[in-house]
Amino acid sequence: MKHIVIAGGVLLLAACSSVTSITPAGKDTFVVGSKKLVDPTDLIDVKSSVLGRAIDFCNKQGKDMEEVNAQVPVTPAPTAPQWVKLTFKCVAKQSSTVKGS
Repeated sequence: MKHIVIAGGVLLLAACSSVTSITPAGKDTFVVGSKKLVDPTDLIDVKSSVLGRAIDFCNKQGKDMEEVNAQVPVTPAPTAPQWVKLTFKCVAKQSSTVKGS
């Protein structure tokens, strides 16, 4: 059991380490993506890590993440690694108040 927990932690770190740092891409726009080509079997983990990094970045500013453009293969070829790239903005949080009728 101990080995399973350690292996899971290593896999989680591997997924996180494959994501680039966030860089400015224009006025109020940022980019984050995969550092290297993503094997199709790791695509879901890397997409989640990229989105998570963008959301955390904006949340730290008290804002919501708004996707501008995502370059993510929809159906990757089983033998063709792909890049994942997300362009996003941090926008003011939307009010989630629901008015009664």
